[in-house]
Amino acid sequence: MDEEKTVFEKLYEANRENFTNLVKDLLAQGCMHDVMEKTFQDATQAKEEVARNMEAILSLLNIPSRTDYEHLVEKLEEVQGNLLNINMKLDRFLAKKDKTHRRSTGKKKKKK
Repeated sequence: MDEEKTVFEKLYEANRENFTNLVKDLLAQGCMHDVMEKTFQDATQAKEEVARNMEAILSLLNIPSRTDYEHLVEKLEEVQGNLLNINMKLDRFLAKKDKTHRRSTGKKKKKK
């Protein structure tokens, strides 16, 4: 079966095994952990910087950014909550008014 493999396939498998072993050896060393941690920190900082720059560009072009969208969604949710509270209070008020109206009309009928 090994005879059926091409030279390129054999080289690929050998290089893949060597690369895997190299990575395992590097990760086993303590200094590699520090290098990887610094790399991830730098990548995170770069991502945050790109996000800030994109937001500034969008602001200059008067295009809403993700932050603007999220802020708008928060405001809409707040308005929706306020409307729900007002609706509940109005329902309670109308129910109370209807209850007192029924009582007052009931008393008048009894007096006659």
